[in-house]
Amino acid sequence: MREMRAGMVAVGIMCAAVLAACGGSSATPSPTLTAEPTVTATATAPTATPTPSRDAIVAEVSQAYLAYWDAYADAVLHLDITRVERFASGAELEGIREEIETLRADGIAARIRVEHDFDVISVNESSAVIVDEYVNNSFVVDAKTLAPEEADGPGDVIKDTILLERVDGRWVVTRGAREPAPPR
Repeated sequence: MREMRAGMVAVGIMCAAVLAACGGSSATPSPTLTAEPTVTATATAPTATPTPSRDAIVAEVSQAYLAYWDAYADAVLHLDITRVERFASGAELEGIREEIETLRADGIAARIRVEHDFDVISVNESSAVIVDEYVNNSFVVDAKTLAPEEADGPGDVIKDTILLERVDGRWVVTRGAREPAPPR
């Protein structure tokens, strides 16, 4: 108990000393330390959006080209232009629209069967050119029944030069030129 009382007295003396140092009842005010805020400017270099590599763009273009063919095949089989509108635009889309109208008028549709052999021969961030020398084994079907499922196609070798452009962040086929390729 005596030790506890001695500890309390010691704490009391320390508190009095701290209060006296802080100004207590002294007539002379004690100096006050004030800190001025400092502002440090640091320059940060703007971060550039990385430019995709040529290989990455070629892969995107190739994927878009094959997706275009899938959509085109679906459109001429079902005689429905809306199935290809996300994959083609401009002159290419108009050509497909005319093809569908002709097929519909004849009461037929087309089942597309092609074996692609293409190269992306020119590419940048906004346009690409593909040359595709493909074997065409496509055939006509009844527009209502979509029969037959399988048939022998002509086996013609066709050479297409296709322009794709990036439109609203997507690669779309905008036009193409076709010429017969020499037999393999």
